[in-house]
Amino acid sequence: MLMKTITLAGIAVAISTSTHAATIATSIMDNNGEWSPVNQYLFITAQSGLSPTAGSTMMHFNVVETANNNRSDTTFSDLFLSAGTYTATIDVGSFTNRNLANIEAIGLTSDSSILATSSLFTPSPASGTWETWTLEYTVPNGSNLIGQALGFAIDIESTGVDEANIAFDNLRIDFQAAAVPVPAAAWLFGSGLLGLIGVARKRPGQ
Repeated sequence: MLMKTITLAGIAVAISTSTHAATIATSIMDNNGEWSPVNQYLFITAQSGLSPTAGSTMMHFNVVETANNNRSDTTFSDLFLSAGTYTATIDVGSFTNRNLANIEAIGLTSDSSILATSSLFTPSPASGTWETWTLEYTVPNGSNLIGQALGFAIDIESTGVDEANIAFDNLRIDFQAAAVPVPAAAWLFGSGLLGLIGVARKRPGQ
């Protein structure tokens, strides 16, 4: 009986590596100081056909206005890249009677460099509507990016000719840590204990 108890405890240690996703960062884009550069990007509803999806303002890009300054980013305080899966969701809005501006790049950053997504859902919102975009990132154990500062960036393609608009609101970052690799010795130990259980059960009189 004692042997069975020890064995089950050993198995529990070996397999208790699962994790759950949790929200680690949000931005409703109401605080001008959270985003750099601090300029015309935060915008209150005004003849755009859009209302903020969270808070009282939204981030607004105008291609003509941002012809020479079309990137805005934020760094999340005390957050650093770890092994696991990151999921970023952000609301993207199209102004009424304006072309939807093209996005040069958007997404999670590591020390200001935009990371490549492992999957993404980026629909094109119709005039006067919002769509929620989803961007997912997978950071493997041992990645050389682990430990670098975590942030988010939006870079709008500038033509400097045609006026086009786009809005952003309600950014959320969820994270699920990668499973911690179990050392081979631990698996060997667990297998050995399972073997001992099998021998014990085969003994006469058990």
